[in-house]
Amino acid sequence: MAARTLPAPLSDFLGLRPGDVHLAGGGQTPLPVVAKTAFGDFAANKADGQRGYDRHWQVAASARALLAGLTGARTEDIAFAGSASDAFDRVVQGIGWRKGDNVVLPALDFDTGHAALDRLAARGVSVRKVAPSGWICEESDLIAACDARTRLLYVSQVNALTGQRMDVAAITDALRPGGTMVVNDASHALGAIPVRAADASVTVASGYKFLLSGFLGLLIVAPDTHLPTPSGAGWNSRTRAGAAAAEYGNPPFLDIYLAETVLRYHARFDPADKTRHLCDMASEIHALLAEYGFTPMTPANPERRAQNICLPIDTAPGLAGHLEANAIRVWADRSRLRLSAQVFTDRAALVRLRAALRSFTGTLP
Repeated sequence: MAARTLPAPLSDFLGLRPGDVHLAGGGQTPLPVVAKTAFGDFAANKADGQRGYDRHWQVAASARALLAGLTGARTEDIAFAGSASDAFDRVVQGIGWRKGDNVVLPALDFDTGHAALDRLAARGVSVRKVAPSGWICEESDLIAACDARTRLLYVSQVNALTGQRMDVAAITDALRPGGTMVVNDASHALGAIPVRAADASVTVASGYKFLLSGFLGLLIVAPDTHLPTPSGAGWNSRTRAGAAAAEYGNPPFLDIYLAETVLRYHARFDPADKTRHLCDMASEIHALLAEYGFTPMTPANPERRAQNICLPIDTAPGLAGHLEANAIRVWADRSRLRLSAQVFTDRAALVRLRAALRSFTGTLP
């Protein structure tokens, strides 16, 4: 079947109407219309006793196969969790930490990493947070912060705060010989740009952003990586090893049904075309902000960014509210405004954004 062209029509998505401008995908995205079938299938199987329960696991196996095809992972190296934070915490708690160990992460990375790793200080583990230069954290600085006692490095492939795109594979290649585990949080990458399981020791991700799914957490282990057995356990993990040991009981089947359905939707598009579309739209958003006098914290170099363009809120007070008042959905928290391209972002959306930026700057003194 020939790949569909981009942008995708707004009618493909629940809750979007003709003319809507939705640039809030870095927070959450609408579900594709095809996801409605997932709810019905789940409900029907849940009512069908043991036969339906067996079909839950068949849908989960299909979702794993689709994710394996998307990331190059083996199906047995994919586990489902409640969230990306849940998946990462299971990795962290499985490591046998020793006093004098250390962990490394960018100072501006997401709270998933900070929350889980900061607790290790009580065990005598040093938490090294690498400061950026401006808004940019260099891969070389993260590598330089590691030594023989660095057990784990956490980094987001696309930074949730700044929109910077990291070369995770380069970091892993540099640290693998020393035994440091590199964990890639691909929450802002999966479904938008290539995410390869082999580029990190472990990849975690959430499903509700650019994967276009529900609030599902993913844990993906690289083929050459041994995942430490998580400290928790349940009936489902009792006799399982590797990634499967991170699934203590029943995984979140409804979210898995959604993921399986939307992964099939993603397959309608050529992956390279999708990445190109998202990054091209983001480049135009970056250029529009610069044209109207704003300086994004997201790198100007297109090779260092993906589909998220971020702006410090204090450099544009009132802009987020102005855009929302003009029916342009954006995401504003953590002291930054984020505008994200999505598969449905089109030229008409950019025209609307330009007009809103023009009317905003026209009100400035």
